[in-house]
Amino acid sequence: MYFPYMYGRRSELLAVRAMLSAGRNLEPLIPVIEPVNLDISDLSRCLALCEEAGQRIAIVTNPNLHQLRQTSQQWQNGVKALLEAYPTAIPTLKCSPHTTATNVSAFFRSMAARDVAITHAGSALDQADFTTMVRHPTVRFHIALANMVPSTQLTAIPRNKRVVVTDPFSRQARNADYDGMEFFSDAYKNFARANIGFGDFMCIGSNFQPGGGAPAAVVIHAVFKARNSGDIWIEHFLSDDVERDQGDTPNKFLQAARKLVQAVRHRPREFGSNPALTAYAAHVQNGHFPQLGKNKELQMVHHMCLMLDVLSGAL
Repeated sequence: MYFPYMYGRRSELLAVRAMLSAGRNLEPLIPVIEPVNLDISDLSRCLALCEEAGQRIAIVTNPNLHQLRQTSQQWQNGVKALLEAYPTAIPTLKCSPHTTATNVSAFFRSMAARDVAITHAGSALDQADFTTMVRHPTVRFHIALANMVPSTQLTAIPRNKRVVVTDPFSRQARNADYDGMEFFSDAYKNFARANIGFGDFMCIGSNFQPGGGAPAAVVIHAVFKARNSGDIWIEHFLSDDVERDQGDTPNKFLQAARKLVQAVRHRPREFGSNPALTAYAAHVQNGHFPQLGKNKELQMVHHMCLMLDVLSGAL
């Protein structure tokens, strides 16, 4: 099973919605969303469509990033109402160094009689409380986040509920610093030996950034399956113009997209075929700039489609 971990910005939620019509078997896919915005309207629309499609999606109920560094009771009540309305959503507690045994007990009480998940992000619980938490019968998945869980805790998690999420994306300070291709992951090959699932932060990375103005360079990060090894690599398609006083954002996007489309045309057995790649080809053909948010959305859709394709053996 594949657990892409993402933040609840509009582009991420639109990427999840796009997957509902991506033409894949979505049973192995469980997106994990950590909300970052006070406005829950986009989250509500996403959950409604997932419910209609029967798509499971994990929602962190105690996020602590961006606008939600301190969640209000109004926000908590709104999200709880959404989770009650949509049974396919999996309420998820983020267990961090600030999480207490009282917090864990309150979460279990508030979500009684339904499956829940725990994301493990460096718990400071003592061993007895940690053991009680991981053995709780309503927890369907324990999702250990990249390099944040000590081995003593990781091994205490039941194997049939354990998911390990890594962060193979090598973030650069500037878009212009991305170049060529690099190894991404081979987790899909061997996760089943020790865990029920695996995940990653896709082509976005775990370092949350709220976004900013017009970029000096536009880059498209696209994963592919290497033909010689079967490993997952990532290629960075960078615009030719990489300075702020060079060109404009629409042309920079098309420069990067042309490179991606050409690579996909020459290496179809590596990149596969999916709605995101089709959309990039259409944008290039029409000379259309769909905005940077859509560019990020398409990268994530391609990433999820490719991971599902390698899991199913279609690629």
